[in-house]
Amino acid sequence: MVQVDKDSKLSDNLKLHFFVVRTQEKEAALFYILRERVKAGEQTIIFGATRYHCEYLYEMCTRSGMKSTLIYGAMDQRAREDQLFKFRKKYVSFLFVTDLAARGLDIPLLENVVHYDFPTKLKLFIHRSGRTARAG
Repeated sequence: MVQVDKDSKLSDNLKLHFFVVRTQEKEAALFYILRERVKAGEQTIIFGATRYHCEYLYEMCTRSGMKSTLIYGAMDQRAREDQLFKFRKKYVSFLFVTDLAARGLDIPLLENVVHYDFPTKLKLFIHRSGRTARAG
């Protein structure tokens, strides 16, 4: 259950959808979302719990022909900037990130955020989800 109190308001422009799936079905649910629910040309950030989750999901997407990239905190600054550039210029549609790597990313007009691994704190949920609603 996600409960947002009056001090932590989500934007009225934000639309939330959720899937309840078994652990062994998470990858299939993610691929369903990325292939069937995300419209062509839309950009999506997918939040994973760890660098290893992000690398695994990135590799799966790449092997299935989806254009994606990833950013995690242990990357050097130049590598992060290069990957972010690809995403901003829409050379890729999907960006896999950890919470640590997502701080300070400036991505205007982001259409979708997927919480592959749910955040551990409400503040992180608002920070992640707010990226899609700030600019309307």
